[in-house]
Parts: sequence; structure tokens; C-alpha cells
Amino acid sequence: MTTPILHIVFSPSAAGCLRQALRDAGREDHVTCHFDNLALGPINPPDPQTRLHWMEEELHYTGWEWVFAEEEAFWKAALVEDVRRVAWISRRSATEYCGFLEWLWRLGDLPCEVIDFTDMPVAGTRNRAFSLFLLYPEEIVDNGVWDRAQPLGAAARERYHGYWRQLRAENAPLRVVDAEGLRSAPITFFDQELLSFAKAWWQKPARIIGETMGEWLGTQWSSRTFRLGRGSWPPASLPSSRVACSKGAAICGTSSKARFGSSTLIKARRPDRVTFGCNGAPTTCPTTRPHLRGAGPTRGSHRGLP
Repeated sequence: MTTPILHIVFSPSAAGCLRQALRDAGREDHVTCHFDNLALGPINPPDPQTRLHWMEEELHYTGWEWVFAEEEAFWKAALVEDVRRVAWISRRSATEYCGFLEWLWRLGDLPCEVIDFTDMPVAGTRNRAFSLFLLYPEEIVDNGVWDRAQPLGAAARERYHGYWRQLRAENAPLRVVDAEGLRSAPITFFDQELLSFAKAWWQKPARIIGETMGEWLGTQWSSRTFRLGRGSWPPASLPSSRVACSKGAAICGTSSKARFGSSTLIKARRPDRVTFGCNGAPTTCPTTRPHLRGAGPTRGSHRGLP
């Protein structure tokens, strides 16, 4: 009897893309998806209630409970013993990389295979795959990407465990990928880049978040995401609070409705001040206050990932 194949992915958009590719290829493999974003918030341990409290206190964001409900189903499926486990990862995505490391941490010594498409080119561009969802289903099928699965050896497993052990011990607000690889970062990491896109005229927060994401992730984000035509914008795997998720980004992004209302607008009045217009009531905030301070990323620095 053939052992059933379980594909394990770490982004809902990636899961949808892979399921479509499997259907197109006439394969009956199963796919399970990790929903939580472990690049954000406490991870030692990644207790749902602790993380939920952190989201509410730090980001003023509510409504994350559905993620933890999905997580329960994921862990039940992803740790079963009588399947051939194939994990899909890109070390360019902090969200997916962290999800993979936590899964591998819980997997223990059970065997698994890995498809690492970190350096896989995106068709028609010079870019590398930031996430599986940037590949069209037909590209996955035509290139037989699932045939790239390799058994994870003991040395590689221990190396990954070492990375996650350190990140868990640091338990920082953020995990980011840059030229140094995956590392811990302060809550202010994206602030300066976010502020660099604030203009002297009113803009919607989503515009600033989107431009920051486009710069951080590279041209593949803007050129491919809108062409996928599946799901809502932003993709479920990368809402604004997951990629540009410093507190500055959180204020402008996911938590903006909770804190400012859906009609919030932003503009930069002076280099040191940003104004938030909330339902017609502007509020000017000095950018020198703690949650809008700190060394942020160098634009495009993640592109040199080893």
C-alpha cells in the first residue's frame, strides 16, 4: 500500500496555490496549512492565549481567535505518523520560515522531506521565490516542483533546531529576514521605512503599507501578487501587520480600524512629525516618540540572503 503524501505549507495563499496545482496534475495528495504568524509576537512558548494578549496589548488588534482555531486542526494533521511529510519552505519569508521551524521543533525525530525553493526563480523575472504563492499552479506542475523534495538529514535538522532554540530564547517582538538571514528584531524595525513613504499630502495607511511592502519584498511582490487573481488583497498570508509589522505599521495597517476608524488618513507635515486624520479630526504625532524610533531595515537588504 502506498503511503499517503501530506504537503505542509506555512501560508494560506500558498496552500491554495498548491492545492490547485495538485488538482491540475490529477494528484490526490493532501495539503495542510499553518495559519499563525510566528514572525510576530512571543514564541517561547507560542501559547495562543499569551500571543492573543500580546496582540491586543501591543497592536490593539482583536479578532485573532480564528487563527488559533485553525492552528488546532493544523497541528493535529501535521504531526500524524503514518504519512509521507513534505514541507515547502522559502527562507526569504519570515512568516513561513518561522512556521516551518516551529513545526520541525514539534516534529522531533520523525522523518520528513523538504522542498526549499528559496533560490527558485520566478518565471519571467530575475527574482527568487519569496513565497510559494508567487508561483502559478501551472509553473508548479510544469516544473514538477514536488519532485524536488529531499529527506531532511540529522545535521540539517539540528541546525534548524539551533536557529529556533536561539530565536525562542530571545523571544523578541519580531523575526525578520535580511542579509543576515532570519533574526530577532525590535518592534520598531520597520518604522523608519514606513515613515519614508509618508508624503506631505493625505494618504490612506494601506498605500504606505503597500509601498513599504513592495520595497521590502522587491518588484516580484507588485508585479505578481495582483496578477494571481485569487483571494482578497492583501493575501491572507501577508496582511500588513505580518510583513510591515512594527508598531508603526500596525497602527497604519491591521489595527487602524480599531484605533482610528476605517477612514484614517496619514501625511507627513514635517520630517519629525506625522499627522493621522481620524474621521476628520487630525492628530499630529512626533516621530521621535518611542514607538516610531529605531534603526529599521536598509531597503532591499533581504535580497542578499545567503
